[in-house]
Amino acid sequence: MKGLGTMKKTLFAAFVATLLLLTPAFAQQVDLLPAGAGDLVPGNFTVVDRAAGAVIPDLPQGAAHYAWALDPAATLELAAPAVVVESREYFVDVSAAELSAGVPVYTTAPGALVRINPAPGRDGLAIDAASLTIEKDGLVQRGAIERLATDEQLRAAGAPFVDGTVAFRLSEGLGAGTFTVRAATGGDAPYVVHVLDKNSRHPLQLTTARGDILQGGTVSLSVDLPGVDLRRVDGFLASPAGDLTAIDFRDVTNGEIRKDITINQASTAPGLWEIHLVADGTVGGLGILRNARIPFQVAAPIARLGGTVDLARERGGLTATFGIDAQAAGRYLVTAVLFGTDAASGELRPVAMGHAANTFAGQGNVSLVFGEKLLAGTTAPYELRDLRLVDQARMGVMHQQQRGVVIP
Repeated sequence: MKGLGTMKKTLFAAFVATLLLLTPAFAQQVDLLPAGAGDLVPGNFTVVDRAAGAVIPDLPQGAAHYAWALDPAATLELAAPAVVVESREYFVDVSAAELSAGVPVYTTAPGALVRINPAPGRDGLAIDAASLTIEKDGLVQRGAIERLATDEQLRAAGAPFVDGTVAFRLSEGLGAGTFTVRAATGGDAPYVVHVLDKNSRHPLQLTTARGDILQGGTVSLSVDLPGVDLRRVDGFLASPAGDLTAIDFRDVTNGEIRKDITINQASTAPGLWEIHLVADGTVGGLGILRNARIPFQVAAPIARLGGTVDLARERGGLTATFGIDAQAAGRYLVTAVLFGTDAASGELRPVAMGHAANTFAGQGNVSLVFGEKLLAGTTAPYELRDLRLVDQARMGVMHQQQRGVVIP
């Protein structure tokens, strides 16, 4: 009996020890930090019928989480994810008659590439490559065309151009300036003349402060064409359905242009939108044209993070649980970069990247879990930075915050 009593005591001690291991060293609740400039935080919900339809199919079900270590010496850029596009090209639509009469080609550096193709839907009506002539200053320039590639050669090389395309490079010996390109056509179809001023020092640069916004939000567009006297800037918005809306640039001046474009919540469809721009100007007495387009993702604000985060330390690890209010069934992903205080230097450094997701509609929870090994060599305070909430079913970013949570 004595042996049995000893065994019971041993089992009880093991049970207590197990409970202690399973009991968090601390559990507390903290608030999300206030949103900063450039953060993406939903305001009004897009309200949908939560009971309408089941969870979006073809997505994993249930909760999942994973995390991986980061290089503590790495420099992480966690600013708002700006999108930058540079263009040294332009294109113009011309008729067969215009191409036969001569189309001006504007370059600001030697060696521009020119491509001529039938308009979309009119494949096969190639121009007569042998009839191509190039003029500059009113004179036909012999030897002006280098590396002429005909439709057959482009197809043989697997180039992804429409049938009937002809491409060539202007001789670098002719320098820069305005050229006139003439060619006989294979019919009366419209054509597209595309010019890549590849060696130019004057790219058109489009920048948006971020590549994703919510319905009702604003796209902050910056337009820069350095060293160029702008004469005209035209632009339009292209919706996922192909609808076009003009952007008014009549109030712009030379230099860098900034334009705020509000995306109306009631009428704007979620999906990939684009801003298209045409800039016309002069530089050093030379004409210059540029086309560019820049994409951005519009999402319906159907989910948001709660204002507080539940924290727990367990077995040397750290768990941060976020409450989410979702207006539609789907799978919701939370990601964040964990920063921790280096135990030796006392400096805050990147520790780990965490991803976690769960499938639900209405109220739900998603937990970021960072194990003991990931936290080795660090101590509190910790921070969750670049905090994001993503609607995986509809590929929309619902929330993005540069500094999300401070963990004391």
